[in-house]
Amino acid sequence: MTNNFRITAVFSVLMFLIALQSLGQNRYLHLRGSIESEEKVSADLVIAGEKVYGFIQNHFTREAPVGVSGSLLEGGIINLIDKTTDNELIAATMTENGLITGKWKNNSGEERPFEMAVVNADENVQFNVSAVSSMQSLVETPDSPIAVFESSVLSPSNPQNKSVHENFMTLIYKEFYKSSDITDPMVMLKSHENIFFEQYRMSNTDINTKENYQFLNWEKRRILSIVFNESDLVGFNFRDYTYTGGTSGLEINKYLVFDFSKGSKVSIYDIIQKEKEAELKNLIRAELCRKLNIDPSDLLTNHGFFDNDVYVTTNFTLTYYGIVFQYNTYELAGQETGPVSVFLSFDNLKEVIIREGIIERILE
Repeated sequence: MTNNFRITAVFSVLMFLIALQSLGQNRYLHLRGSIESEEKVSADLVIAGEKVYGFIQNHFTREAPVGVSGSLLEGGIINLIDKTTDNELIAATMTENGLITGKWKNNSGEERPFEMAVVNADENVQFNVSAVSSMQSLVETPDSPIAVFESSVLSPSNPQNKSVHENFMTLIYKEFYKSSDITDPMVMLKSHENIFFEQYRMSNTDINTKENYQFLNWEKRRILSIVFNESDLVGFNFRDYTYTGGTSGLEINKYLVFDFSKGSKVSIYDIIQKEKEAELKNLIRAELCRKLNIDPSDLLTNHGFFDNDVYVTTNFTLTYYGIVFQYNTYELAGQETGPVSVFLSFDNLKEVIIREGIIERILE
């Protein structure tokens, strides 16, 4: 790595850290709009400095929301890619009040005009965004390997119910950040940042950096975003990526649905009839086979899976039109197959869901 390259990299990170320190730059947006004034779309976007991540729902296709990531640059230029395909999805501009206008690209590259605007704050749960991003060298030399740490957390804005707020923060700290100490979000993030860099140096102090350079550029990214936010029901996605040497890193995606009207986590059996679990397993397996082009009559073990059956995971999120079940790497299959995300519409689930209560609130 040349000195000029390292100077440029350090300068870029410093500029990003300056951006993160501005509270005005960190925000959560719930937007609605349309493509060509015809196809309705909505988005839940988290902005942290120049970085943007979240999910976009196409209400015309009624499929699973699309995970997106990208940047918000000077002049309000916003570019987002579809994380599933790595293709550019949105090339647009955003005003200070959150109006996004520009081009929406489909998988074939066709561009269509679209517009999305921020929804009235009273219509959904609002959140503050806390985020940190930093880079540190392993040793004090210009060609040193580096480690990158990035993490964010969402906390409800102006919570009306202190008990609900505490229940929510306790839950996400425990399930996502493995923290039992409910401190200020920035205090928690900075503590995790310090621990990461301490581990980085302790693990690599006596290693020859020149011979092992490619394995010493550690990364840790923990990003919390929103998939769904309606009727006081919020579906969260937590992306936890780790690279600590080896041929590749490992990304784990966790979902959680929280009912802010009750102050509690939504469990799978709040929305699925427990006695219909066998039927749900069959539905998940059938959709998995369809998605991966596997003959349903074939053994899954012939296609890299550990077992011929699937189980009902508790790692799920609600969406406008169904449920996403997430199976991370090593849960159903190894790295060659990778993670598997299965979306089942409410129509497909009509024989197994509990229509009263939570599902009813979504479908109203």
